Amino acid sequence: MNNKEFEKRLAEKLPLKSEVIQQISEELIKLIEQSLAQDQTVQFTEFGTFEMKKRGERITKHPSTKNRILIPPKLIINFSPVKSIKDNFKHNQSDES
Repeated sequence: MNNKEFEKRLAEKLPLKSEVIQQISEELIKLIEQSLAQDQTVQFTEFGTFEMKKRGERITKHPSTKNRILIPPKLIINFSPVKSIKDNFKHNQSDES
């Protein structure tokens, strides 16, 4: 699902104009980005948590040359869904098997 599809589905459920929903969606993303840039955790109680994590440096092999290379440390965005979403996903996965 892309942004347009998400906003369309949200507009079907809420009594708001699509322009308002689009603006809310954009502002939500901006707020999350700003919070993460300030090293703040963003937690949605019924959804999950976004946070910045530092991935340490590591040594790996280049796939084609097989030379060892050093990957420097970097910051990554991590998302951890709440337990109910994880359980629901696991349940749906087992139904497909």
